[in-house]
Amino acid sequence: MNYQALNSQEYEKISSRLELLFEVLWHCSQCKEVNRSVFTVNERILINQERGALMSQQNLLLEIYNEDVRYYQVHENIEKKIQLIKSKL
Repeated sequence: MNYQALNSQEYEKISSRLELLFEVLWHCSQCKEVNRSVFTVNERILINQERGALMSQQNLLLEIYNEDVRYYQVHENIEKKIQLIKSKL
């Protein structure tokens, strides 16, 4: 395992994005409890697709494995919602 990667700028960038995506999904879940949905089921799936891709990229940086590294970003419309929620957090 490459522990030096934990302090790299790229690893930090990925970690920050993962944290943001987790927070917006959590916020959406909280809103859902009061019958207000922020993201559709499909949008939540796509956000989780990006989270999975980011985790595989972190694993590559840490040299845990280098197979099946995925790259995915949510669509621009979903990103706008993410940024809107971020501004409210």
